Amino acid sequence: MSDGGRIYLGPNNELEIIVLHAESRSDNTGETYLVGINGEKIGTAEQGLTQCPLSVPELVDVSVNCVSASGGDGLVKE
Repeated sequence: MSDGGRIYLGPNNELEIIVLHAESRSDNTGETYLVGINGEKIGTAEQGLTQCPLSVPELVDVSVNCVSASGGDGLVKE
């Protein structure tokens, strides 16, 4: 698992922000996303090119365009 950055904000660290998350598993599953705020993920493969609303009560309420990418199995082919 890898994160580009992870910060916690608030008096009790109640706000968690993760950017550029990437995770892989040996069973060929994993998860990637651009931004996560308190578990709400923006920019996941499942979201495709749709609007991705994000709401953190009393803090932010936004909607962004999400993107997706796909590829092969990660093997080098000759």
